Amino acid sequence: MPLARRRDNFLTWSGCLDEKKGIAVGSTYRNEKQAKEFMHHIAEVERSNIRENLKNPTFLSIMSDGSTDTSVKDEELVYVRFCHKGKIELKFVGIKSVEKADGAHISNAISAIMEGVCDEWRSKLVALGTDGAAVMTGAKNGVVSRLKGDRAYIIGIHCMAHRLQLTFSDAIRSNVMFQKVEDLLSGLYTFYHTSPLNRVNLVNSFQALGHTPLVPT
Repeated sequence: MPLARRRDNFLTWSGCLDEKKGIAVGSTYRNEKQAKEFMHHIAEVERSNIRENLKNPTFLSIMSDGSTDTSVKDEELVYVRFCHKGKIELKFVGIKSVEKADGAHISNAISAIMEGVCDEWRSKLVALGTDGAAVMTGAKNGVVSRLKGDRAYIIGIHCMAHRLQLTFSDAIRSNVMFQKVEDLLSGLYTFYHTSPLNRVNLVNSFQALGHTPLVPT
């Protein structure tokens, strides 16, 4: 799992448990191709467990949000929330590239992800949690409206953390001191992040003072 999160391969996994135990593991599986194969099978086992857990619950809800990956592609992430053996569980069920970040493409991506883990997800769906963007909450063509269809009982929930962020941002914008601090920090970051020469000079200054440099990345 650490390999998947870091998009890494076995060549840089220096903390290999078998090696720590003094076992010669060889090089057969220590390459990017085999790492990908292992992660694929781990993911399939996790999907199988989620499919099994989603068979019994009568109801489920979906949480979804979009992001941009390192190749500047829109990706939709989907979580499912349900009750399993008396306990509320939240599971990550998938991520899918979105050709265009509009209501139609995002709702299709969510549907494709959910169909991979639960055949009856539409009949079990009771709530959808999203941010407050128009593409998600639009009354006619928003993702929530598209997934609800004619099932008026499905509840669309605007993420409370996103609401708090918007409220805080609106409130703090009227504070002059905040604007000055934000401009200062942004300027410092840009000054060192965009100039190799400035970064080298910063590191040299730290070393001259006998300190470990903390360079913006």
